[in-house]
Amino acid sequence: MNLFRALLVSTVIVRGMGAGIIYDVAVIGLDTRKEIGLFPYAHFARALFERRGKKNYVPISIGGALLTILIAVFALFYHVPQRSCLWIWIALFSTCWAFVGTSQALPAIAKVRHSAEDKEAELEAALNCFARWHIFSTIWQVASFVALTIALAYD
Repeated sequence: MNLFRALLVSTVIVRGMGAGIIYDVAVIGLDTRKEIGLFPYAHFARALFERRGKKNYVPISIGGALLTILIAVFALFYHVPQRSCLWIWIALFSTCWAFVGTSQALPAIAKVRHSAEDKEAELEAALNCFARWHIFSTIWQVASFVALTIALAYD
């Protein structure tokens, strides 16, 4: 296995973990709010993102983005099949859009973390904003993972 392929495989693995985590929160976690109610969900979200979330989400998402950038730069200077290179650039483009969503979702979840328990309207608005932007980010994170997987198949 050459260096490029090893880097691409590593990127696919890390981005797959990130896509799985963000997909789980978007599909499983966000829907839980309807079942348990606003205040229990806010408590759950605080615990999730404050404790294990920070330790796992941040390194996986930042690491995956850095690996995606690295593999795109590497593809410029290494003899990479054209189809694979195209999918790597699609992954990089998708990663940029995913971080646009993340840049909007993070302030919303910070409002949830710092909001008072008795301010229902404020909490509801923050959770709605987080949900919208988190789903937007999820779509692009998953798209990036799929694009990298296709790039690996063409390599």
